Amino acid sequence: MLKWTWPIIQTELTTLIQKCLAREYHPQQWKRAIAVAFRKPNKPDYSKPHTYRLITLLECIGKLLEKIVAHRLTYMIGHYKLIAGVQCGERANYATTDVLLSFVHDV
Repeated sequence: MLKWTWPIIQTELTTLIQKCLAREYHPQQWKRAIAVAFRKPNKPDYSKPHTYRLITLLECIGKLLEKIVAHRLTYMIGHYKLIAGVQCGERANYATTDVLLSFVHDV
C-alpha cells in the first residue's frame, strides 16, 4: 500500500519517520496487530491449537520504521565491530557456507 501512495505521502511520511527516529519513539498505534487463524490442511482433529496457522498483520508504517531501525543497527554492528568476526548468524553478507569455509580452513 505504501508503494501505491508513495508519490502523494512521500514528504509527510519521511518527516514523520525522521521525527520518530529523532525522538526514539514508536507509536502504540503502529504496534497493533491482527492475527488470523487458518486451518492446516489434512488434520484429523481441529480442536487442537497446533492444527491452526496464525498469520499476523501489522501496520505498514510500523513495519517500515522497524525495518529502518534494524538496518541502522546492522550497520552499526558492522561498522563498530560490536560482535565477534566469527559470528555469522543474523549478519548481512554471511551465510552457512562462510562458517563452513572458516571451519575447514582452521582444521
